[in-house]
Amino acid sequence: MQYTVSICAPTAGQLLALEILKEGLDEVDNELERLKLLRDLAYLRMQEIDAFEHVQTKGTFYLFPRVRGCTDSRKLVMDILQSTGTLVLPGAIFGESGEGHVRISIGPLTPEAVDEAFNRLSGFFNKS
Repeated sequence: MQYTVSICAPTAGQLLALEILKEGLDEVDNELERLKLLRDLAYLRMQEIDAFEHVQTKGTFYLFPRVRGCTDSRKLVMDILQSTGTLVLPGAIFGESGEGHVRISIGPLTPEAVDEAFNRLSGFFNKS
């Protein structure tokens, strides 16, 4: 019995969450549309950066492109931050298979901020 209490949300809490969600479905839909717009913009802008290899997904506000030639994502992230003032996360913090990737979060941004971030990243990666 105890394990059921510790691994499952109580029924009353689940029912309360359902009622709250029913009342806020329009806001949920609006937020999903906002995130789709940001995701599509970010994927479009990511194509401008030849160093990025990526798989386009249908969800999420995290992007996880592989960076061609990157063997030290921690160093790369510090170089990006120092050069552009833009913070991305090193793929290495997500495990060995994440090395060579960077994680970009677009969820809390506006379309203008996504554009600015990718302008900076493009400048960093596409410099002569």
